[in-house]
Amino acid sequence: NGVGLSIGAESWDATVDAGMGHHVIRRNHIRRCGVCGIAGARGVHWTLVEDNCLEHIGHQDLERMYECAGVKFHFAQSSLIRGNVFRHLEHAGGIWLDVDNANNRITGNVFADIGTVTAAVYSELNYECNLIDHNVIWDVRGTGIHADCNECAVIAHNLVARTAAGGAIRCSLNQAARHSSGRTGLCRANQVINNIVLAGRPRVHFGRREQNVCDGNL
Repeated sequence: NGVGLSIGAESWDATVDAGMGHHVIRRNHIRRCGVCGIAGARGVHWTLVEDNCLEHIGHQDLERMYECAGVKFHFAQSSLIRGNVFRHLEHAGGIWLDVDNANNRITGNVFADIGTVTAAVYSELNYECNLIDHNVIWDVRGTGIHADCNECAVIAHNLVARTAAGGAIRCSLNQAARHSSGRTGLCRANQVINNIVLAGRPRVHFGRREQNVCDGNL
């Protein structure tokens, strides 16, 4: 009824020490979790999430408490989420990097049949570079990829198709009233490059123009 797998310190207020992180989560089948598949509040740096299948997440219909996703990390650094399948999620996004995540890569994942108020990949209030690349996103009743109050996000070489509501790829200021590390994200210096987008309107949206790049997309 809750979270399938909880890693790290399990508290946003925890003190992170050198012994935390370095998790390897590989080749698991995580399904029928009411709120979240894999969750980490702090202490999830240098983590590998690879070759897992996460499906049928979110049946408690608690998405408006904003902790629901296949994978939801806070404060993750230098972690890799690669080659996973996220499917048949309802009232939950696919991957959610929430607040002060840096130097993470989300690559080679497949997202399909997802109903969410967030996105297949949702990156929120992250000020350092995170890379979202070479993913397949198909049939999302929500947004495909959403960088919300982000800076320096790189969204590249993804296939985003059959999205609804929020469109395909968005860099927005939706959470501008929210602060982390003493400020909010300014939706600047993001790159949306070399993606293929089929349907979904808006196809690419920027909340502001400053230093953002959109190039080579089809």
